[in-house]
Amino acid sequence: MGAFSIWHWIILLAILGGIAVMVWKSRPPAEDNSSLEGIGGWLAVLLVLQTLGVLNIVISAHMNFKGYEGLSDIPNISLVICTDVAMNIVQLAIGLTVLWAGLNRMRLFVDLFFFQWLLTQVLFVANLALVGSLLGRGFSDLLTLDDMPELFQQVILGGLLVWYTRASLRVKNTMVN
Repeated sequence: MGAFSIWHWIILLAILGGIAVMVWKSRPPAEDNSSLEGIGGWLAVLLVLQTLGVLNIVISAHMNFKGYEGLSDIPNISLVICTDVAMNIVQLAIGLTVLWAGLNRMRLFVDLFFFQWLLTQVLFVANLALVGSLLGRGFSDLLTLDDMPELFQQVILGGLLVWYTRASLRVKNTMVN
């Protein structure tokens, strides 16, 4: 009973989606499209999530470093550690670049945010493949069914935010530098 299944997520999203549609339909039409400008609304939420994502990369890298102690007897572990560190550095660099572009209202933010979302998925699969091959394990040992809901949540939420950056009038009017 402690698990939050996919059906729970579907019901939750249906309820929240229904509320969002009702709020959207009850809003008066915007008379001036140029009034949607500046970091506010969902764009502010997106930049806060981006900041939290960068902090999450730093915290998870720190937790991974603590977990590496006492693993020196496993073959190829040094190469696994080096690739993990390199992937964390790449994710941190792209995360900080996207955050910097968003806070500086650069047009490049929209494309960088898409590439960050895509790169996160690519690095996840590459990390599983590389670690699996170096340690002699398969995907099934490294990625369990318990990990799948969290992975799907990240892909779907990221995809919705990428769509928002491409479709939003606020983003278009704000990212002008």
